[in-house]
Amino acid sequence: MAVECDATSSNPAAWSLFVQAGMNDIDQRCDAYLAWLDNARRAHAPTIKEFGDAQSATTIIMQQAGMSAAPIAIAAAAFNFATNTYTNVTSRLVLELNRSTVQAVVLGRQRTYREGLFGTDTSGRKIMITSRPQAIFALRSYLRFCMPMTIETEVNSTVATFERGGAEALATSTPMITPETVAQPTLLTPSTRGPSYYRLRSLLFPKGQPDKAAAKEVADLLGEPRARGILNDRKFEPLYDRISACLVARSVGSPCPKGSLRKFR
Repeated sequence: MAVECDATSSNPAAWSLFVQAGMNDIDQRCDAYLAWLDNARRAHAPTIKEFGDAQSATTIIMQQAGMSAAPIAIAAAAFNFATNTYTNVTSRLVLELNRSTVQAVVLGRQRTYREGLFGTDTSGRKIMITSRPQAIFALRSYLRFCMPMTIETEVNSTVATFERGGAEALATSTPMITPETVAQPTLLTPSTRGPSYYRLRSLLFPKGQPDKAAAKEVADLLGEPRARGILNDRKFEPLYDRISACLVARSVGSPCPKGSLRKFR
């Protein structure tokens, strides 16, 4: 029998573990990529020298074999083309940077991102991850730290910022990727969304799908033309338990009167 995972029923704690597990997997892949970068950087100079040595040896062999100048020139041109092609293909900033610089950029940004996401930094604020899209976005953002374009941009941005304002400018600069973007437009503390929120959410989104009848019922109870945003509107937070009770009462055939919650708004 196939086992299905209902992602919509996961709570913030479960999503947090999911994201941490994903970050650990990304760290493993990132470490392998950084090791490859270092090997590619170290191999560049020896490879270029090998092309030169091969060209010199080939020229001597062809001369000793009595070949004319034309074949020797063709062979030299081929070696030069191969050398230039290799140089052009491997010529980008991320391959020219020192290993310690790349690691400092990647590992430093990853640590800051983790601390800001899980509330272990000096602010103590934690980003609440309550859905699959948020979790995926958090992991995609974390993955970007190990991408070549991000590494190069971070280095160039750091240099440009230091040139403009020195060390003080670096201390006050904002990274390109921050954990706050995961929870925009609202940054929540762990106590902001409690059982009342998730109880009401489960009634409005059974099995992860919006219940239009339930949404209309809430709109009638509150006297609102649209009640779609009640889960994100702080003014309705004190009413979550009352709304949930009325939705449960409706399901057993004893609905609350229309507009009965208007006075509590």
